[in-house]
Amino acid sequence: MGEGEEPQADANRSPTPFTPEERAEYDWWAALGHQAWSMIDEWEREESPHKPGEHDGT
Repeated sequence: MGEGEEPQADANRSPTPFTPEERAEYDWWAALGHQAWSMIDEWEREESPHKPGEHDGT
């Protein structure tokens, strides 16, 4: 690189693929996250005083 030249980034590089162990751990965490959101959605439905589409008139 000559004086005054800016370093260039290689923007065309693809991401490094996961190893099988990393993919398994990623999939495990993703499944755990989906399960947690499902539980939160269920709790919110249980706590809601109205069924979907019902209104209390306010």
